Amino acid sequence: MTRTKSKYPKLTEREAEVMEQLWERGELTVRQLLEAYPDPKPHVNTVSTTVRILEDKGYVSHDAGSAKPFKYYAVAEASDFAGRSLAQVIKSYFNNSYTSAVSALVEEEKISVEELRQIIEMTLLSGAADWDERIRAYAADDLLVSANDWAEDEEITREQFIQRMELESIEIRADGGFHFW
Repeated sequence: MTRTKSKYPKLTEREAEVMEQLWERGELTVRQLLEAYPDPKPHVNTVSTTVRILEDKGYVSHDAGSAKPFKYYAVAEASDFAGRSLAQVIKSYFNNSYTSAVSALVEEEKISVEELRQIIEMTLLSGAADWDERIRAYAADDLLVSANDWAEDEEITREQFIQRMELESIEIRADGGFHFW
């Protein structure tokens, strides 16, 4: 699976804090951003520099024609950053293993086995049409010769074979393999 590269560069922890404030609260001045920090607060110049860096990276902007103090707003959507944040956590803390990350959530009872089952079902169902098409094509390619050997009347085409199939269920084995019925 090829991943597309994000149009936004990586964020530092301090940059992420500023972005979270802008996503949650909308347009803010540097002073308003500073007020959001818990004590001990960073220096105003630190926050100002962070905002300018975010502008340079393309995450933040302000209206150039507005009066000072400028109100800054997020250009990037939180969703542009969220997937990368999760990926970075999994890379840093779980040796790039999504399985280990999910296992940790289950072991720490942050997610129940039932919730995990629901996520798997939602994921499979969201791609059900694609799954169905791919499985039918695979089965036709793999089984058409045998089906025609067993047929007592005329041979069937690949397209006829695909049309006659019906995917009833998908079983996911503990080893990660699949059974299709």
